[in-house]
Amino acid sequence: MRTLTDYEIESLISRLLKVGIALSSIIVILGGVLFLLHEGDIPVKYHIFLGEPDYLKDLGDVERSALEGQPVAIIQWGVILLIATPIARELLCFIGFLLRGEWKFVFITLFTSLLLLISFFGLFA
Repeated sequence: MRTLTDYEIESLISRLLKVGIALSSIIVILGGVLFLLHEGDIPVKYHIFLGEPDYLKDLGDVERSALEGQPVAIIQWGVILLIATPIARELLCFIGFLLRGEWKFVFITLFTSLLLLISFFGLFA
């Protein structure tokens, strides 16, 4: 099996970051436009704090609501994708270092990936 060169790994990581940022930006902009079209004329009541609706607090509910076309959930899904992009980058680095047998970097990348996943999913909250 052929190992990847540094340039090929860097190119894959670069492509992943560009696609992740572009896709999440498109999703957030789409959700923002839909939000303004559906709810842009509703007056804002700054003296009342409502917090986030329950359907925006769970990944499954956000996905379901976004697929139903709810603008705020679409925006939330874009933000989740934006946050997931560096996690995917860390996992790609981990696989690249693993394939090359660079064990010191495998453990460092695994540790940082675990920290990112813990913070993303709030495992110790």
